[in-house]
Amino acid sequence: MSQFREEKIKVKTQVSGKGRQWLYYIVIAIFCFILYGNTISNEYSLDDNYVIYDNEQIKQGIKAIPEIFTTRYSQGKEQTYGYRPLPKATFAIEYEIFGDNPHVMHVVNILIYILIGILLFILLKRMLFRYDISLAFSAVLLFIAHPIHTEVVASLKNREEMLCFAGLLISLYFAIQYTDKHTLLSIILSVFFFICSLISKESAIVFVAVIPLTLFYINTGKTIGISSIKIKNNHEIIFLIKNPIFGIALLLFLITIFTDKFFLVYFQIPVWLSFFIHKTKSIKHGTVAFLKNKYIIITLIIFSLFTIARKSEFLPPVNNYCWRLTGLELFIIIPLIIYIFRKQNFYAQIAVTWNKISVFWKTTVLLVIILALISYVFIKGPDRLIEPTDKRLYFFENPLHFAPETPATVETAANSLWFYIKKLVFPHPLGYYYGYNMFPIKELKSPVFIISLILHFILLVYAIIKIWKKNLFAYCILFYFITILLFANIAIPINGIVGERFLFVPSFAFCILIPAMLYNFFKINIQNKLQRKKNKSYFWLLIALIIIPYSAKTIVRNNDWKDRMTLYLADAEYLDNSAKAHSMIAGEAIHLFKLISNDKGKEKEKAELLDLSAKHSLRALEIFPDFYENWNNLGTIYYVRAEYRKALECLQKTNKIRSDNATINFNIAMSYEKLHINDSAITYYYKTIAIDTANTKAYSNLAKLYLDLNMEDLAIATIRKALRNATDSEQPYLNMGTIFLLKNNPDSAAFYFEKAIEREPVNVRVCEFLINYFHKKGNAAKVEYYRSLLFKASAEVNKPKNN
Repeated sequence: MSQFREEKIKVKTQVSGKGRQWLYYIVIAIFCFILYGNTISNEYSLDDNYVIYDNEQIKQGIKAIPEIFTTRYSQGKEQTYGYRPLPKATFAIEYEIFGDNPHVMHVVNILIYILIGILLFILLKRMLFRYDISLAFSAVLLFIAHPIHTEVVASLKNREEMLCFAGLLISLYFAIQYTDKHTLLSIILSVFFFICSLISKESAIVFVAVIPLTLFYINTGKTIGISSIKIKNNHEIIFLIKNPIFGIALLLFLITIFTDKFFLVYFQIPVWLSFFIHKTKSIKHGTVAFLKNKYIIITLIIFSLFTIARKSEFLPPVNNYCWRLTGLELFIIIPLIIYIFRKQNFYAQIAVTWNKISVFWKTTVLLVIILALISYVFIKGPDRLIEPTDKRLYFFENPLHFAPETPATVETAANSLWFYIKKLVFPHPLGYYYGYNMFPIKELKSPVFIISLILHFILLVYAIIKIWKKNLFAYCILFYFITILLFANIAIPINGIVGERFLFVPSFAFCILIPAMLYNFFKINIQNKLQRKKNKSYFWLLIALIIIPYSAKTIVRNNDWKDRMTLYLADAEYLDNSAKAHSMIAGEAIHLFKLISNDKGKEKEKAELLDLSAKHSLRALEIFPDFYENWNNLGTIYYVRAEYRKALECLQKTNKIRSDNATINFNIAMSYEKLHINDSAITYYYKTIAIDTANTKAYSNLAKLYLDLNMEDLAIATIRKALRNATDSEQPYLNMGTIFLLKNNPDSAAFYFEKAIEREPVNVRVCEFLINYFHKKGNAAKVEYYRSLLFKASAEVNKPKNN
């Protein structure tokens, strides 16, 4: 580990000559295209509908950008959340220039990935100035090749992850540049690009901690200024002022208080323990000192009692903010008051302390405060300025949405962290969605839980002890912890429980750590040039042995992302215990069936899709019996097969779980109609309309049913109601026109058909009717106009469908 001790040397350029520097950039670009070039032929895939082809904002192109920046990332019933306008704006620009073309969008994803590779290399050259450039370059190549990134690069929707990371890298670069040049422009640019990353994805907030960590690591010499501070007679509480480790413990406590996850306070134990081990230079003596420190022990006991009291059923309910304030007083305010009374020169000591802290750390703290405030504004601001988040949470996404805090949270967190470590080291197999029940919660004595807990405890203690010596391993471990804890189900439950895309930023630390370990093993910095050259050859040989299989896995995995069904079926075996994964296969099979439902000659393909949907719907229901979407899938399958009573049984089960869903009520209504139970059909059509007042299909079916029952007045009243509530749809006008045709009133029919064509010109039959109608009326201009629309409508109808 001696090579990783702080070296008091000046920052020097590792690359001589611009030609050689550009050579590195070219290699990075070519390597990215070799690995991800096969994604260019891919279509839309998982979740791309949320932000691209089903998104009306994107289809408006550049003119929608102001609206994109003033609306939520995802909008709709049960799906209003996030503020990520930057990635949506890039899709809008591409849609404006290239139209509906996923292949161009995949090219842009590759170009962004190349940019990230180059930014990483530039940043690592500066961060790892103590080491040979081979360390920085090998880390970048390993990052580019890692198969865990395929979900981010091959999925268009996950462009947000890449834009977020690119912004963070640039922000970090300018923050480092400020430490070199001390220019105001560097701070401004650092803040600007941090904002860009925040409006790409909210997880950028973790860099509020990563930036000062990185600045501390790269800073040479004794620039902190704290070691020279002398405070007298403060044996028990000296670390409140003098030792930065108190900041880590305080941060953990504040996260505990403000996220309402009170068990997190016990994560302070490894923090404080590592502090005492570091001070005593002994695990034994440090542990004894920790156990003897009455301030920490008393605080933990008080907080334990406080947590138990908060959970007690015997106490009256108290507002959460009162509990938080009380906890804050117990942990911070009371000890500080005691300290102030005991030490009369407290404020004088604070003044001396502030004067002795270096300008470097004063500006670093100021930058962190600015970034923290910006994060708060951009994460909380949309709730007040745009619209509040409204996202329904489901058990099958993550049981922690409904489970108690412990032991479920602790078990899931340990499993999640173990999953991430495994996928970093051995990224196979990979999956598109996990969720319930891929990580069954059994008991806290399970081997995985114990191993994960011990491993991460050791890593955390080691990192906190060694970071003060500017140890690269310690930096990588802390970087990984800071960036992964947001997705480890500790502070908040993560939809899907885990996700490979969440490793995109944390894998940066892993991709430095592996070459660093080899670098240390082969002693690349030795003085003997011949020996150093030989050792570098061995170093690159082992790096190649890692990168080659990673690259092969990446190229093969990209093919799985060709489209949704290809991806789903490729991962089906591995994700057999995931209820959501099976549901997604079932739903996609139904979707593909509907696309070819009117195509004759594809009966075998239709039957196979229905069988596939039924198979995976039943498997999803085995795992999670209350999965309403799969009861709805089964109901749809039985309906298509004309088994209406079975369809109704499945749909009624769905309705018991989700009675507020318009689609389910609509399907029930159609099943009743097929069974000629008209009163019930009418009832459920009205329930559908009550839930979704703009549901044109429900209005149309209800009006048709009234016509079949010779209730013409009620049919017309239903369509008039549709005209009021679904003004943008052409269907009510088509329905009204059809009724007037049946009543032998072509003039009124033409009036409503023209209104329908204004809203949707692609209708061959209506255009043909209007051509004949205006030909009889002698209106040549309108005949010519509707002939032109007929030509366009015919071309649109005959255009190949894009699935």
